[in-house]
Amino acid sequence: MNVPAADNELPLVAVLGATGFVGSAVVNALAAEPVRVRQVARSLADGHDTMAADLTDEDALARALRGADAIIVVVNHVSVGRGWRVAEDDPVATRVNLGIPQTIAQLCEAGATGNEAPVVIFAGSTTQAGHHAARLTGTEPDDPVSAYDQQKLAAELELINASASGACRAISLRLPTIYGPAASATGTDNGIVSSMGRRACNGVDLTLWDSTVERDLLFVDDLAAAFVAALRNADQLAGSHWLLGRGESVPIKTLFDAIADDVADLTGKPRVSVVSAPPPDYASSTDMASTHIDPSPFADLTGWSATVDWRSGVRRTLEARLSAPPD
Repeated sequence: MNVPAADNELPLVAVLGATGFVGSAVVNALAAEPVRVRQVARSLADGHDTMAADLTDEDALARALRGADAIIVVVNHVSVGRGWRVAEDDPVATRVNLGIPQTIAQLCEAGATGNEAPVVIFAGSTTQAGHHAARLTGTEPDDPVSAYDQQKLAAELELINASASGACRAISLRLPTIYGPAASATGTDNGIVSSMGRRACNGVDLTLWDSTVERDLLFVDDLAAAFVAALRNADQLAGSHWLLGRGESVPIKTLFDAIADDVADLTGKPRVSVVSAPPPDYASSTDMASTHIDPSPFADLTGWSATVDWRSGVRRTLEARLSAPPD
C-alpha cells in the first residue's frame, strides 16, 4: 500500500473479527505499521478505533467498511463442541463463514467503501484443497470435504471474482494449523495445541485418533506477520490464493508427546499419557489426512518466513497457558 506522508492521511485498515484469536494477533502486528486500524467485532465497545457490529447485518457491515483502504477478514464461526469444524446444518456458520465475505464482495462491487478497489485479505484454510498425497503448492485442484472447507472455498471465490472485476484487490491466505498464546483475553485458541495443552494441564490423558497423521504447525505471531506482509505486497498478491505454513509437517503423535512432556516439566506433576481412541462421530476424513505445505510462492514474493520452530512454539504456548488465570 502507498502511504501518504501525513499521519491523519494514513491508510485505514478495518479488521473484521478483531477480538478473535487470529484477529487480535493481527491487530497487534499492525500497531507497528504506518496505518490506522479500525477494530470491528461483536464484543467491542464503540470508540474512535473500535466498532461493535453484527457483521451478518448488511448495514452494519457497510458501516464497518466505510472509508477502509484495506479490509482484513478473520471473522469465523465453528459449531459448539466441534473445535474448528461446523455442522452441515448449522445456519449461523453459513451466514458468517460464507455470507460475510459474499456481502463484502457485493459492497465492493457497489463502491460502498468509498475507496476504489480496496485491499481485501481473507483468512482461508489449506484444507480447502481436500486430500492430496503430494505437498500442497496452491496449484492443485480444490476438492473440499467438510462443510467448513466448502464454505471457505465459496467465500474465497466470491472475493476473487470481485477482484477480477476490479471491485477490490482480494487476497486469500490459506492457513494451516495455527497455535500459540492468545493476544487478548477474548482471543481463545481452540486449536489442537491449546486444546491438548488444556487437557494435559488438567491431568487428562491426550487422545490420539490416528498416529500416522501429520500437520504443518504455524505459530500465531508468524501468521500475523504474514497478514502484514500481504498488506505490504497487495498489488502483487491480489487475485489469487496463497498457502501459509512452515513447510515442515509434524506427526501428531510427536506433538502430543511433546505437550505431555512439557506440561509435566513445567508443573512437576505426573506426565499424562497419550492414548489411542476412536474418532468421534463429528470427525471427518480431513481429520485423518496429513497435510504437507509448500509456502515458498508466498515467501518468495513477500520476503515473509516463519521464524518460530514448532517445538519452542509449543513450549511458549504452554507456558502462557499455565501463567494465565484458571478457567
